[in-house]
Amino acid sequence: MKKTVIAFVFCTVFIFLLSPFSIHILQDGVIQVNTNRPYSVHDNEPDEMSFTIAMGKRIIETNPVSPDSWKVYRVPDDCFDSYISHDNGKVLNRLVYMALLDENNDPCEITETACEIFDKIALLEHDLMTIKIYDVGGEIFVYIELNVNLITPCYLYYFNQSAHQMIEMASFNNRAVQGIHIISADRLHSFKYYPILHRITWVLLGSFELIIIITMCKKAFRKLRS
Repeated sequence: MKKTVIAFVFCTVFIFLLSPFSIHILQDGVIQVNTNRPYSVHDNEPDEMSFTIAMGKRIIETNPVSPDSWKVYRVPDDCFDSYISHDNGKVLNRLVYMALLDENNDPCEITETACEIFDKIALLEHDLMTIKIYDVGGEIFVYIELNVNLITPCYLYYFNQSAHQMIEMASFNNRAVQGIHIISADRLHSFKYYPILHRITWVLLGSFELIIIITMCKKAFRKLRS
C-alpha cells in the first residue's frame, strides 16, 4: 500500500509540473503576450487578455504587461497562394513572391532571415489570412491567422535564427498579438515544443494514476470486507 501511495503522489506531482498551473513567471516564463480580438464575437471572454508562455508551450493567463519595443512588418495577402492538393486533399500554400511592409506601408528590404521565414510559412497548411513579423530587440516572432471555416486560429511562432527553425509558441482562437515582453532571452533561445511527446506523457501518467486509484480502492474495499 505504501508503494502505491508513493507512486500516486509521484504521478500527481509530475502531472502538475507539466500543467500551466505550475508556471512561476520569473523562473519558468519565456515571454508574456498582450492580445485582443481582431474580429468581434459574442462570448464571455474579454476583448483584451494577456498570457505568460513557458517551456513546453505551457500557457497561463496573467495581468497585462508593458511590452518591449518592437518593429512590425506585414506580409501582403497575395504573397502566398492557397490550393487544394490532389494527393491528400489538404489546403497547402505556394509562395508567389516575397515582400514586407513596415508600419507606414513602405516596402522593406528582404533579408536572408526573411527569406527563411517565407520558406517556413509556405510549409503551413490551411488558407493564410494575416501574416505579421515582429522584431523584438533582435528576436524574431511570426504571427499568422488561418482561415478555417467558423473559427480563426491565430498562431505565434518564434524564429530561432541560430537553429533556423520556426517554432510554435502559442495558439489562440481569434486573438491577435498586440505586444510581447521577453522574460528570459536564454529560455527563448532554447525554447522547444514537443506536442506529441507532451500529450503522450500526459496520457501515460494519467492512465497510470487511474490504475493506481483503482488499485487503492480495491485494497480499501477488501479491508472493509474483511
